[in-house]
Amino acid sequence: MKKAFVKTPVFLFAFVVATFVMATGLLTACGGGGAPPAPAANPTAPAGAGESATPDQSSDTDAAAKGLKIAMIMQGPISDMSWNYNAYYALTLMEKDGATISYNENADPADLVEYVRTYGSEGYNLVMINDDRNQEDVVAAAADFPDTQYIIVNSMTTSDNVQAIFFADQDQGFMAGVIAALLTQTGKVGFVGGLEFIPIINGAKGFQQGVAYIDPSIEAQVVYTGDFVDSVKAKNQALALIEGGADVLVPNADAASQGVVEAAQEKGVLVVTNGEGMETFGPDAVVISVNKDTYVGYYDTYQRYLAGTINADGPKVYGAGQGLISFGEWLDPTGVVTDDIRARVQQAMDALSNGEVVIDLN
Repeated sequence: MKKAFVKTPVFLFAFVVATFVMATGLLTACGGGGAPPAPAANPTAPAGAGESATPDQSSDTDAAAKGLKIAMIMQGPISDMSWNYNAYYALTLMEKDGATISYNENADPADLVEYVRTYGSEGYNLVMINDDRNQEDVVAAAADFPDTQYIIVNSMTTSDNVQAIFFADQDQGFMAGVIAALLTQTGKVGFVGGLEFIPIINGAKGFQQGVAYIDPSIEAQVVYTGDFVDSVKAKNQALALIEGGADVLVPNADAASQGVVEAAQEKGVLVVTNGEGMETFGPDAVVISVNKDTYVGYYDTYQRYLAGTINADGPKVYGAGQGLISFGEWLDPTGVVTDDIRARVQQAMDALSNGEVVIDLN
């Protein structure tokens, strides 16, 4: 019997996480397509990850995980050291607990239903998909495998054996805005987003409210490049912001963010990035990164599966309060970061994590 589908309440759509399309050819870890590049023998936590980098892996969890088969279907390559690497890293933690794992990289949305059916027919217990494309077809296919629990990031449709998780992009934007506001000398800061869609828009709203949290008089401008790959376009947007007086920039444009950092390096302004490694393109510009550690949500979801509470919990949002946000090293190439700035950043993080700060997404 087919299962009833349930539409997730509209307000949760505000928490949809970025789904950057990295279709560079299908690579799978089991069945179909070519073999993926060999993963690191001992994968490390994503750079900048905080205390949650090593989740609680108790002996009880180990015992419960033994014999489980868990799969991760990812929209891009695990070599990105970002969105997909976080998903892969979470999977390796489950493997350390004793689970048998499989994964697909660079999954084309047209193939998602096939993967869902393959894992279901092979008796997998838990299948996670970090891509919400084709979600209604995926949910329909999952109904044929009631003994398999499926998790879809950002899914607006759920069923008896399909649940959704969401990541709060706005929390990352808020903390980047806080830092930018504390660093600016001109009273003008800028956010350069990629595609103008909900995840990036939410990040921008968080950024503006983070700036206002520190000083409402600071001008927080937001621009979009229209894609995630054109670093030249991003650089030009950044140069325009700098020409207008912005002296701290926050990019959120995936690979195109490189152009923002290059512009800052050339013009002598500062950057707060949303991931590690961008200092390569701007060693005199990048002050710190504000990271979104999505592996925390995947691992918690797996633990909730072990506890049998996933469907009772319903769709779940992971934000700063759940360990989603962490900081990279204070690089501070120009020596402007004071102890007071560090303390105020931590105060803002605490306020966001404990619910004292609530970001308005309307």
